[in-house]
Amino acid sequence: MTKPGTGLIEKYVLPFLSSRMMQAPVADLSMEEIAEIVALTRSLKKAVENREPSLRAALLKEAERVGVKNEKGGYTAFVGGMEVRKSVRQAVEPDEDGLLALLKEKNIPTGEAFDEVKNLQLNPTKVEFLVQTGKLTQAEVDKLRKTSDALSVEPATEMKQMLLEALSPVMASPPKNGKAKAKAKGKR
Repeated sequence: MTKPGTGLIEKYVLPFLSSRMMQAPVADLSMEEIAEIVALTRSLKKAVENREPSLRAALLKEAERVGVKNEKGGYTAFVGGMEVRKSVRQAVEPDEDGLLALLKEKNIPTGEAFDEVKNLQLNPTKVEFLVQTGKLTQAEVDKLRKTSDALSVEPATEMKQMLLEALSPVMASPPKNGKAKAKAKGKR
C-alpha cells in the first residue's frame, strides 16, 4: 500500500529530523557544531518564512477552484493525504478607521461608538529629570531595566556561500509583475 502525498516528508523531513543535528543532546555537540546548527536553522527558518506566503496564496486559490463549497462560504479539498480548507473569517470588531469615517459621514459623534481611554506612557525625558533632580537614583532606574542575551551566529564566508547556493532555489521569489520579468531579461 502506498502512502498518500508526494513523499516530501519521508524523503526530506524525516531524515532531517532524525539527523544528529536534531537528535543529539546539546551537551554532546561541540561549539562548532552548535554554531553551525544555529546558523543553518536560522537560514532554513528564513527560507521557509519567505516561501510560505506564496504557497499559502496558491493553496487558497486552488482550494476554491477544486474544493467543495460549504454553507459558510468556505471550501474543502482533499489532495493526497491532506485536507485543505479555505475558511471565511470575519473579525469580531469593525475596522476602527473605517468606522470613524462612517460615523463622520453620517454626522454621528465618535463617543457614540468609541470610549476615550487614558493610558499611562513612560516618558524617558521625565525619568531622566527625576534622576537629575535626585528624586530617583540612576541605580534604582537601572535595576528596573529588563535585560536579555543576544546571540549572533553568522556562517563564515565559505559556509555562507554553501548555504546561499543550497537555499537559492527556495529563497527566490517569483516576480510580482511583468515589469520585473522584463527588467530581468534586459539585464542578461
